[in-house]
Amino acid sequence: MAQNPDCAVLQGMFPKSIPGNCCAMTGIFCDATGSYISEIDLRNVPLNGPLTSNITKLNRLVSMSFGGNGITGTIPPEIGQMSSLQNLAIWNNSLTGSIPAEIGQLSGLTQLDLDNNRLNGAIPDSIGNLSNLQFLFLYRNYLNGGVPTTIGNLKLLKTLDLGANALSGTIPTELGKLQNLQQLYLPFNFLSGSIPASLGSLPLLANLGLQWNGLTGPIPPEFGSMPSLVQLVLDGNQLSGQIPMQLLQLKQLQVLSVFQNSLNGNLPPLGALTKLQFLDVTSNFFTGALPDLSNCTALQTVHFGFNMLSGEIPSSYGSLPSLIDINLAKNQLTGTIPIQLQYANNLLSV
Repeated sequence: MAQNPDCAVLQGMFPKSIPGNCCAMTGIFCDATGSYISEIDLRNVPLNGPLTSNITKLNRLVSMSFGGNGITGTIPPEIGQMSSLQNLAIWNNSLTGSIPAEIGQLSGLTQLDLDNNRLNGAIPDSIGNLSNLQFLFLYRNYLNGGVPTTIGNLKLLKTLDLGANALSGTIPTELGKLQNLQQLYLPFNFLSGSIPASLGSLPLLANLGLQWNGLTGPIPPEFGSMPSLVQLVLDGNQLSGQIPMQLLQLKQLQVLSVFQNSLNGNLPPLGALTKLQFLDVTSNFFTGALPDLSNCTALQTVHFGFNMLSGEIPSSYGSLPSLIDINLAKNQLTGTIPIQLQYANNLLSV
Protein backbone atom coordinates (compact mmCIF):
# COMPACT_ATOMS: atom_id res chain seq x y z
CA MET A 1 0.00 0.00 0.00
CA ALA A 2 1.32 3.45 -0.92
CA GLN A 3 2.45 5.64 1.95
CA ASN A 4 0.02 8.29 3.08
CA PRO A 5 1.51 11.55 1.71
CA ASP A 6 0.62 13.38 4.94
CA CYS A 7 2.58 10.80 6.93
CA ALA A 8 5.52 11.39 4.62
CA VAL A 9 5.39 15.11 5.44
CA LEU A 10 5.40 14.49 9.20
CA GLN A 11 8.08 11.84 8.94
CA GLY A 12 10.21 14.21 6.90
CA MET A 13 10.09 16.78 9.70
CA PHE A 14 10.50 14.35 12.59
CA PRO A 15 12.12 11.19 11.13
CA LYS A 16 13.16 9.71 14.48
CA SER A 17 9.69 9.89 15.99
CA ILE A 18 7.05 9.50 13.28
CA PRO A 19 6.66 6.09 11.58
CA GLY A 20 5.91 5.69 7.91
CA ASN A 21 2.43 4.39 8.73
CA CYS A 22 1.67 7.28 11.04
CA CYS A 23 -2.10 6.63 11.02
CA ALA A 24 -1.44 3.73 13.41
CA MET A 25 0.34 6.02 15.87
CA THR A 26 -1.46 7.09 19.04
CA GLY A 27 -2.38 10.75 18.74
CA ILE A 28 -2.58 10.86 14.94
CA PHE A 29 -6.01 10.50 13.40
CA CYS A 30 -6.57 9.84 9.70
CA ASP A 31 -9.69 9.59 7.57
CA ALA A 32 -11.42 6.22 7.16
CA THR A 33 -9.35 5.29 4.11
CA GLY A 34 -6.05 6.36 5.70
CA SER A 35 -5.33 8.75 2.86
CA TYR A 36 -4.85 11.96 4.87
CA ILE A 37 -4.40 13.20 8.44
CA SER A 38 -7.37 15.04 9.94
CA GLU A 39 -6.12 15.56 13.50
CA ILE A 40 -2.84 15.56 15.42
CA ASP A 41 -2.78 15.34 19.21
CA LEU A 42 0.76 14.45 20.25
CA ARG A 43 1.61 15.08 23.89
CA ASN A 44 5.01 14.40 25.43
CA VAL A 45 6.23 12.62 22.30
CA PRO A 46 9.88 13.71 21.79
CA LEU A 47 9.96 15.30 18.34
CA ASN A 48 12.92 17.62 19.08
CA GLY A 49 13.00 19.68 15.93
CA PRO A 50 11.45 22.62 14.10
CA LEU A 51 7.99 22.86 12.61
CA THR A 52 8.77 23.72 8.98
CA SER A 53 6.62 25.26 6.29
CA ASN A 54 6.01 21.74 4.97
CA ILE A 55 3.35 21.41 7.66
CA THR A 56 1.07 23.40 5.32
CA LYS A 57 0.92 20.38 3.01
CA LEU A 58 -1.46 18.83 5.53
CA ASN A 59 -4.19 20.87 3.91
CA ARG A 60 -7.12 18.95 5.38
CA LEU A 61 -5.88 19.10 8.96
CA VAL A 62 -8.62 20.29 11.31
CA SER A 63 -6.79 20.12 14.63
CA MET A 64 -3.06 20.36 15.34
CA SER A 65 -1.97 19.96 18.96
CA PHE A 66 1.64 19.49 20.06
CA GLY A 67 2.35 19.55 23.79
CA GLY A 68 5.72 18.98 25.46
CA ASN A 69 7.46 17.75 22.32
CA GLY A 70 10.66 19.79 22.26
CA ILE A 71 9.55 21.63 19.11
CA THR A 72 12.01 24.42 18.31
CA GLY A 73 12.37 27.19 15.75
CA THR A 74 9.78 29.71 14.66
CA ILE A 75 6.14 29.45 13.63
CA PRO A 76 6.25 29.42 9.82
CA PRO A 77 4.22 32.29 8.35
CA GLU A 78 2.89 29.84 5.77
CA ILE A 79 0.73 28.41 8.56
CA GLY A 80 -1.83 31.01 7.52
CA GLN A 81 -2.55 28.85 4.46
CA MET A 82 -3.99 26.00 6.56
CA SER A 83 -7.57 27.09 6.00
CA SER A 84 -9.16 23.95 7.50
CA LEU A 85 -7.59 24.43 10.94
CA GLN A 86 -10.00 24.88 13.82
CA ASN A 87 -7.56 24.16 16.65
CA LEU A 88 -3.91 25.25 16.70
CA ALA A 89 -2.15 24.32 19.92
CA ILE A 90 1.65 24.23 20.26
CA TRP A 91 2.14 24.49 24.00
CA ASN A 92 4.93 23.72 26.43
CA ASN A 93 7.52 23.66 23.65
CA SER A 94 10.48 25.86 22.73
CA LEU A 95 9.12 28.02 19.92
CA THR A 96 11.04 31.27 19.38
CA GLY A 97 10.55 34.37 17.26
CA SER A 98 7.31 36.26 16.88
CA ILE A 99 3.75 35.20 16.21
CA PRO A 100 3.34 35.68 12.44
CA ALA A 101 0.65 38.11 11.32
CA GLU A 102 -0.48 35.46 8.84
CA ILE A 103 -2.03 33.54 11.72
CA GLY A 104 -4.91 35.98 11.42
CA GLN A 105 -5.86 34.31 8.12
CA LEU A 106 -7.06 31.17 9.93
CA SER A 107 -10.69 32.29 9.92
CA GLY A 108 -12.05 28.95 11.13
CA LEU A 109 -9.86 28.81 14.23
CA THR A 110 -11.74 28.31 17.50
CA GLN A 111 -8.69 27.76 19.73
CA LEU A 112 -5.16 29.19 19.60
CA ASP A 113 -2.89 27.90 22.34
CA LEU A 114 0.79 28.89 22.34
CA ASP A 115 1.29 28.72 26.11
CA ASN A 116 4.71 28.24 27.65
CA ASN A 117 7.09 28.82 24.75
CA ARG A 118 9.78 31.43 24.14
CA LEU A 119 7.87 33.63 21.72
CA ASN A 120 8.72 37.33 21.65
CA GLY A 121 7.66 40.49 19.87
CA ALA A 122 4.20 41.98 19.76
CA ILE A 123 0.91 40.12 19.57
CA PRO A 124 -0.18 40.82 15.98
CA ASP A 125 -3.25 42.98 15.46
CA SER A 126 -4.42 40.37 12.94
CA ILE A 127 -5.45 38.20 15.92
CA GLY A 128 -8.60 40.30 15.84
CA ASN A 129 -9.54 38.76 12.47
CA LEU A 130 -10.16 35.33 14.05
CA SER A 131 -13.89 35.86 14.29
CA ASN A 132 -14.63 32.28 15.40
CA LEU A 133 -12.02 32.18 18.16
CA GLN A 134 -13.26 31.03 21.56
CA PHE A 135 -10.01 30.33 23.41
CA LEU A 136 -6.77 32.32 23.23
CA PHE A 137 -3.85 31.14 25.37
CA LEU A 138 -0.49 32.94 25.15
CA TYR A 139 0.58 32.46 28.77
CA ARG A 140 4.27 32.40 29.77
CA ASN A 141 6.17 33.68 26.77
CA TYR A 142 8.26 36.81 26.25
CA LEU A 143 5.66 38.80 24.33
CA ASN A 144 5.91 42.57 24.58
CA GLY A 145 4.08 45.64 23.37
CA GLY A 146 0.46 46.30 24.19
CA VAL A 147 -2.65 44.18 24.38
CA PRO A 148 -4.13 44.61 20.88
CA THR A 149 -7.37 46.56 20.85
CA THR A 150 -8.48 44.29 18.00
CA ILE A 151 -9.04 41.48 20.52
CA GLY A 152 -12.26 43.35 21.25
CA ASN A 153 -13.52 42.08 17.85
CA LEU A 154 -13.52 38.45 19.02
CA LYS A 155 -17.19 38.29 19.93
CA LEU A 156 -17.19 34.54 20.63
CA LEU A 157 -14.14 34.57 22.92
CA LYS A 158 -14.63 32.69 26.20
CA THR A 159 -11.08 32.59 27.60
CA LEU A 160 -8.26 35.11 27.19
CA ASP A 161 -4.97 34.33 28.93
CA LEU A 162 -2.01 36.62 28.24
CA GLY A 163 -0.36 36.18 31.63
CA ALA A 164 3.36 35.97 32.42
CA ASN A 165 4.69 37.96 29.47
CA ALA A 166 6.22 41.43 29.22
CA LEU A 167 3.14 43.28 27.98
CA SER A 168 2.93 46.99 28.71
CA GLY A 169 0.56 49.89 28.21
CA THR A 170 -3.03 50.01 29.37
CA ILE A 171 -5.77 47.41 29.38
CA PRO A 172 -7.91 48.18 26.30
CA THR A 173 -11.44 49.33 27.02
CA GLU A 174 -12.42 47.25 23.98
CA LEU A 175 -12.21 44.11 26.11
CA GLY A 176 -15.56 45.19 27.53
CA LYS A 177 -17.14 44.18 24.21
CA LEU A 178 -16.41 40.49 24.79
CA GLN A 179 -19.86 39.56 26.01
CA ASN A 180 -19.13 35.81 26.00
CA LEU A 181 -15.89 36.10 27.98
CA GLN A 182 -15.72 33.84 31.04
CA GLN A 183 -12.01 33.92 31.95
CA LEU A 184 -9.71 36.95 31.67
CA TYR A 185 -6.12 36.55 32.82
CA LEU A 186 -3.50 39.31 32.38
CA PRO A 187 -1.24 38.72 35.42
CA PHE A 188 2.54 39.07 35.71
CA ASN A 189 3.00 41.72 33.04
CA PHE A 190 3.92 45.42 33.08
CA LEU A 191 0.46 46.84 32.42
CA SER A 192 -0.21 50.32 33.74
CA GLY A 193 -2.97 52.88 34.00
CA SER A 194 -6.40 52.33 35.48
CA ILE A 195 -8.60 49.26 35.19
CA PRO A 196 -11.22 50.04 32.54
CA ALA A 197 -14.75 50.31 33.88
CA SER A 198 -15.93 48.60 30.68
CA LEU A 199 -14.89 45.23 32.15
CA GLY A 200 -17.85 45.59 34.49
CA SER A 201 -20.18 44.99 31.53
CA LEU A 202 -19.06 41.37 31.03
CA PRO A 203 -22.09 39.36 32.19
CA LEU A 204 -20.49 35.89 31.99
CA LEU A 205 -17.06 36.69 33.43
CA ALA A 206 -16.27 34.22 36.22
CA ASN A 207 -12.52 34.68 36.75
CA LEU A 208 -10.60 37.95 36.53
CA GLY A 209 -6.87 37.95 37.26
CA LEU A 210 -4.95 41.22 36.89
CA GLN A 211 -2.37 40.62 39.62
CA TRP A 212 1.26 41.74 39.63
CA ASN A 213 1.17 44.57 37.13
CA GLY A 214 1.53 48.32 37.69
CA LEU A 215 -2.16 49.21 37.65
CA THR A 216 -3.25 52.41 39.40
CA GLY A 217 -6.44 54.16 40.36
CA PRO A 218 -9.52 52.70 42.03
CA ILE A 219 -11.22 49.35 41.74
CA PRO A 220 -14.07 50.18 39.35
CA PRO A 221 -17.43 50.16 41.14
CA GLU A 222 -18.83 48.80 37.87
CA PHE A 223 -17.32 45.43 38.88
CA GLY A 224 -20.39 45.01 41.05
CA SER A 225 -22.39 44.48 37.84
CA MET A 226 -20.71 41.16 36.96
CA PRO A 227 -23.23 38.62 38.27
CA SER A 228 -21.12 35.57 37.35
CA LEU A 229 -17.86 36.67 38.98
CA VAL A 230 -16.33 33.93 41.15
CA GLN A 231 -12.68 35.07 41.45
CA LEU A 232 -11.33 38.63 41.58
CA VAL A 233 -7.54 38.76 42.01
CA LEU A 234 -5.83 42.18 41.93
CA ASP A 235 -2.70 41.53 44.04
CA GLY A 236 0.56 43.39 43.60
CA ASN A 237 -0.58 46.58 41.89
CA GLN A 238 -0.76 50.20 42.99
CA LEU A 239 -4.53 50.46 43.29
CA SER A 240 -5.88 53.17 45.60
CA GLY A 241 -9.15 54.23 47.17
CA GLN A 242 -11.62 52.00 48.97
CA ILE A 243 -13.08 48.62 48.13
CA PRO A 244 -16.32 49.69 46.41
CA MET A 245 -19.55 48.88 48.20
CA GLN A 246 -20.87 47.67 44.85
CA LEU A 247 -18.69 44.55 45.15
CA LEU A 248 -21.09 43.34 47.82
CA GLN A 249 -23.54 42.59 44.99
CA LEU A 250 -21.26 39.79 43.74
CA LYS A 251 -23.24 36.95 45.27
CA GLN A 252 -21.19 34.24 43.50
CA LEU A 253 -17.79 35.59 44.60
CA GLN A 254 -15.56 32.97 46.22
CA VAL A 255 -12.12 34.62 45.97
CA LEU A 256 -11.34 38.28 46.71
CA SER A 257 -7.65 39.07 46.82
CA VAL A 258 -6.19 42.60 46.81
CA PHE A 259 -2.89 41.85 48.58
CA GLN A 260 -0.17 44.53 48.37
CA ASN A 261 -1.85 47.61 46.93
CA SER A 262 -2.46 51.09 48.32
CA LEU A 263 -6.12 50.67 49.16
CA ASN A 264 -7.44 52.51 52.20
CA GLY A 265 -10.48 53.44 54.23
CA ASN A 266 -12.81 51.18 56.13
CA LEU A 267 -13.48 47.68 54.89
CA PRO A 268 -17.04 47.25 53.62
CA PRO A 269 -19.35 44.70 55.30
CA LEU A 270 -17.74 41.75 53.51
CA GLY A 271 -19.99 39.33 55.36
CA ALA A 272 -22.53 40.00 52.61
CA LEU A 273 -20.37 37.82 50.32
CA THR A 274 -21.77 34.59 51.71
CA LYS A 275 -19.99 32.28 49.23
CA LEU A 276 -16.55 33.70 49.98
CA GLN A 277 -13.83 31.08 50.52
CA PHE A 278 -10.62 33.13 50.25
CA LEU A 279 -10.18 36.72 51.42
CA ASP A 280 -6.82 38.53 51.35
CA VAL A 281 -6.47 42.28 51.93
CA THR A 282 -2.92 42.07 53.35
CA SER A 283 -0.45 44.96 52.98
CA ASN A 284 -2.74 47.89 52.29
CA PHE A 285 -3.75 50.90 54.38
CA PHE A 286 -7.17 49.83 55.64
CA THR A 287 -8.44 51.38 58.85
CA GLY A 288 -11.40 50.86 61.12
CA ALA A 289 -12.85 47.68 62.52
CA LEU A 290 -12.65 44.12 61.28
CA PRO A 291 -15.84 43.19 59.39
CA ASP A 292 -18.40 40.71 60.65
CA LEU A 293 -17.93 37.51 58.66
CA SER A 294 -20.37 35.26 60.50
CA ASN A 295 -22.43 34.64 57.34
CA CYS A 296 -19.37 33.46 55.39
CA THR A 297 -19.69 29.82 56.38
CA ALA A 298 -17.55 28.61 53.43
CA LEU A 299 -14.64 30.90 54.32
CA GLN A 300 -11.35 28.99 54.60
CA THR A 301 -8.65 31.69 54.44
CA VAL A 302 -8.74 35.22 55.89
CA HIS A 303 -5.71 37.52 55.68
CA PHE A 304 -6.03 41.01 57.19
CA GLY A 305 -2.36 41.48 58.09
CA PHE A 306 -0.18 44.56 57.63
CA ASN A 307 -2.90 47.21 57.65
CA MET A 308 -4.02 49.76 60.27
CA LEU A 309 -7.14 47.98 61.44
CA SER A 310 -8.25 48.66 65.01
CA GLY A 311 -10.71 47.46 67.61
CA GLU A 312 -11.29 43.94 68.85
CA ILE A 313 -11.27 40.64 67.02
CA PRO A 314 -14.89 39.49 66.54
CA SER A 315 -15.57 36.35 68.58
CA SER A 316 -17.55 34.98 65.62
CA TYR A 317 -14.28 34.37 63.76
CA GLY A 318 -13.70 31.34 65.99
CA SER A 319 -17.05 29.88 64.96
CA LEU A 320 -16.52 29.92 61.20
CA PRO A 321 -16.92 26.22 60.37
CA SER A 322 -14.59 26.10 57.35
CA LEU A 323 -11.84 28.45 58.54
CA ILE A 324 -8.35 26.92 58.47
CA ASP A 325 -6.06 29.97 58.06
CA ILE A 326 -6.33 33.45 59.59
CA ASN A 327 -3.70 36.22 59.67
CA LEU A 328 -4.30 39.42 61.64
CA ALA A 329 -0.65 40.43 62.17
CA LYS A 330 0.73 43.98 62.18
CA ASN A 331 -2.46 45.92 62.80
CA GLN A 332 -3.62 48.10 65.71
CA LEU A 333 -6.02 45.60 67.24
CA THR A 334 -6.85 45.70 70.92
CA GLY A 335 -8.29 43.32 73.48
CA THR A 336 -7.65 39.61 73.74
CA ILE A 337 -7.84 36.80 71.23
CA PRO A 338 -11.38 35.39 71.55
CA ILE A 339 -11.53 32.06 73.35
CA GLN A 340 -13.48 30.65 70.39
CA LEU A 341 -10.51 31.40 68.11
CA GLN A 342 -7.96 29.98 70.52
CA TYR A 343 -9.71 26.62 70.62
CA ALA A 344 -11.00 26.39 67.03
CA ASN A 345 -10.12 22.78 66.14
CA ASN A 346 -10.14 23.29 62.39
CA LEU A 347 -7.56 26.07 62.34
CA LEU A 348 -4.22 25.07 60.84
CA SER A 349 -2.58 28.51 60.82
CA VAL A 350 -3.13 31.56 63.01
